[in-house]
Amino acid sequence: MSITTFIFAILLLGFIGFFGFLGFIAYASKQSYDNPLRIVLGAVATRIAVTLGVGIIDIPVTLVEPIGSVVDLASFAFLAYYWFTGARQMLAAFDPPKSLPPTV
Repeated sequence: MSITTFIFAILLLGFIGFFGFLGFIAYASKQSYDNPLRIVLGAVATRIAVTLGVGIIDIPVTLVEPIGSVVDLASFAFLAYYWFTGARQMLAAFDPPKSLPPTV
């Protein structure tokens, strides 16, 4: 197996995964608002978009030497916290609904 075949296979799997993810998002957007699949895919899509945005901002800022290291650490800390809160949100989507307090 040559390296070009390997790279082609990796790119093909990446495209299949990307378009599969878009298909899942399109399917989930047709579901009700309290559907756990919709909540999880919405949270994952939002986190991926924010991660790409931070990466787009972080790459040019890294070239500025004194600020680049601080921004790298800050972006890592922000993304770690953001993905952690997203994991909590995704896990909470599968919790049973809490009972409502009695009305007066």
